[in-house]
Amino acid sequence: ENSKEAGALECDPRAYKMLHRLGSEWPCLSFDIVPDSGGGGRTRFPHALLAACGTQAGVADADRLTLLRLEGLGRMEAEDSDASDADDDDDDDA
Repeated sequence: ENSKEAGALECDPRAYKMLHRLGSEWPCLSFDIVPDSGGGGRTRFPHALLAACGTQAGVADADRLTLLRLEGLGRMEAEDSDASDADDDDDDDA
């Protein structure tokens, strides 16, 4: 009920260097990043990763374990901060 009062959540792209969305037929209640030969602390784009996730379907026979190999994950496009600052200034005049 509190989430209905607060409204819908919105993503602020300024908070992320990279954001990708995936979907599945059923909710994934667990997921893990699988270690690969690329090592940790990667900083160069594009990124790649291995992941495993498990679904919880309405019927046990429909549950799935999925292994994902994601490659070519790129950096988000930077917004023009001058344009957004100008928009903010317009709101102050009203």
